[in-house]
Amino acid sequence: MPLWFFGWAIEESLIRHPKVLTATEIKKRLGISYPSALFLKRRIQVLACEQMPHIKKLFHSTLEQEFKNFKLPKDGTDITNKVKYRPVVHADTMVLYSASQRANKGRKRHKHKGMTSAIYLSDKLGGKQIGTLVHVMGWQNGPVLLTSISDQKANTIGPLIKESIPMNAPVFTDEGYTWLYRIYKNHRMINHSAKGKDERSAFSCERWSKNGVHNQVSEGLNGSLKSAFRGYGYIKPEWSTMYLNEWSFFKNARYFGLNQIAREKQNCTLSLQKISVSGNHQNQYSQHKFEPLTLEMRKTSDISDPFSSPEIRKFLEIAENLGLKDAMVEHQIFLLRENSKPYQRVKERKYNFLAQSLWQHLKINTFASLNEICLELQIENKNFHRIVRRWSSLNLIELRDLRRETQRHGRREYQIYRRLQTDLPEILYMKTKNQYREIRNEAG
Repeated sequence: MPLWFFGWAIEESLIRHPKVLTATEIKKRLGISYPSALFLKRRIQVLACEQMPHIKKLFHSTLEQEFKNFKLPKDGTDITNKVKYRPVVHADTMVLYSASQRANKGRKRHKHKGMTSAIYLSDKLGGKQIGTLVHVMGWQNGPVLLTSISDQKANTIGPLIKESIPMNAPVFTDEGYTWLYRIYKNHRMINHSAKGKDERSAFSCERWSKNGVHNQVSEGLNGSLKSAFRGYGYIKPEWSTMYLNEWSFFKNARYFGLNQIAREKQNCTLSLQKISVSGNHQNQYSQHKFEPLTLEMRKTSDISDPFSSPEIRKFLEIAENLGLKDAMVEHQIFLLRENSKPYQRVKERKYNFLAQSLWQHLKINTFASLNEICLELQIENKNFHRIVRRWSSLNLIELRDLRRETQRHGRREYQIYRRLQTDLPEILYMKTKNQYREIRNEAG
């Protein structure tokens, strides 16, 4: 296949963006067979996938330079002038293709709720993923990052945000990202379901924008993406990453420029030559394919390997931290146990959420005041007492109680020194009544 075919397809895709160039149109315009046109389409998608790591670095560095030492005022304050003409990141999740009732053989999605239920078949039909769930991040008239995901859980979306957005950058979302508010200090949410005070209107007029906080950029990206992908009709979830990377690549090329993405024109040319002459195409495709979760994998998606981090494994080798391994195993047993009560799981999720928020605000190699962190997070001090004592018993932190010996019933004042530099290990915080009685008896 002549190399100018690649040049024409790239130029055509760049000019017509956000509309897409389909394999059928390539076949008609170049007068080639459909397999050849699809092969050309796949080559461009592989090229786009290879450039995405560098685009993410540009995305991160741009925000880091713009929002160095940046801090938004207290939540509820009008920040319109504060963020005006600045690259504020908007994040959202959308369903690109969904499982219809006909595809489910007439079964309605009455059991599951939310966007995740729209992309999977009924459990009785195997629970296969046939739709596409996309996470969108971008700012106004700027670049965009699109990722195909299997669910909307914090463990899925959190690493994507952490990889691409600096901690000081402002992030606007809807209220589906409540867990992000305690990690990113400049995170703001808009409530799309806000009720109106006037009885004549069910919803408030401020459900789209309030105090300068809105999510219209990501909503606009969602609309552009849906309109563009109507040209394909339907794509399988396995190929969703390649199609999304291709669409975002051409949008980012308009913002950053091809020279800045590829650094040199030679790098882009060498990539095209490498793609066009390579013989083992299936191996290149498999590197960028999306792997949907099966029904069994989705049932255990909350359970991850607690010993995957090298630093945690090294930390566990120390004799004084043998209790940490037992605590991590207890957490795994709690998740796998079928007879655990619903209220127990709710409490455990609450403690894990608070623990992650506190852990992110602890400084490494220096003591931090728990009261100051609580004021910053706007959470009462007593909510963290169980967590810090649990960490102290497992030697994850060094804890100083600043109360005087005479003030037995005074307010607790702690200073915390973080010993572990990696992410917080998953441990069990909740205990049963019998376990509390045993602890009290031992203490008494």
